Amino acid sequence: MAIGTARIIKPNLDKSDFEIAHHYFGITQIPCKIKAPYRIEKTPSVFLYSMDGASIFYRDFGNNNHGPLIELLYNTFNISYKDLFKRINSLNVLIMRLVNYQIV
Repeated sequence: MAIGTARIIKPNLDKSDFEIAHHYFGITQIPCKIKAPYRIEKTPSVFLYSMDGASIFYRDFGNNNHGPLIELLYNTFNISYKDLFKRINSLNVLIMRLVNYQIV
């Protein structure tokens, strides 16, 4: 395993990224802006977008964090990845697989 990479269990999304984002953040379209769910703010600073029409990514202009939807959920709930995936699985996301994840 190369330095800077980790093995993380990621859900094979039976639910789309959009369905998950809609459930947790109430979004109705992509792209969109939302208030950061992990801090109090007056104006939305988190931009949700998709480059391929399937995977959702975020950029938080308040702290310059960015990444896939799963990272936003991780930052939101402040729980382990294992517990986060259990929470997502409760939305009927049942299949898990190992993927390489580049840590930036």
